[in-house]
Amino acid sequence: MGALNIPGVAEKLGVEYIRAVTFGGSSNADVHLSSTVLGTAGGAVALININEPNVFVKNIQLQVAAKLTTSTGTFTIGDTDVDGYWTDTLIVGTSTAANFNDMSTTVAYGMGKLYTSSDVINVTKAGAAASAISANSLVKARVIYVRGVEDSLNANT
Repeated sequence: MGALNIPGVAEKLGVEYIRAVTFGGSSNADVHLSSTVLGTAGGAVALININEPNVFVKNIQLQVAAKLTTSTGTFTIGDTDVDGYWTDTLIVGTSTAANFNDMSTTVAYGMGKLYTSSDVINVTKAGAAASAISANSLVKARVIYVRGVEDSLNANT
């Protein structure tokens, strides 16, 4: 499947949507992290494509369904601010989670971010090579967003 494209076809303006995407080393992941990315080279891979202006990304929730790594390697989620949504200390890839977790309010986009032009949100792998278990890794992500949000709060403009 590849990166999630938001907004979806025929989505209404001003309505909150929740869409899902998975990423990891598993062949079942929507966004597959190759052995190169999972290795010492690392790299950024597109997770979410924002295809029009005025999309407000309110939250990105994560659930580590299968471990990303047993001990090494760090992962972040963000755009030009590579850890704007999830920092390397907040994505705990060494254990699984039973539930989805909200992003922290302490991250750069902790209250969401309004995209006034098209952009890409990436998952970035840095640091040492992830361990062999990463070949079966899988993280579920939910993005909560609203299409058609104006960047001005002044009703006269």
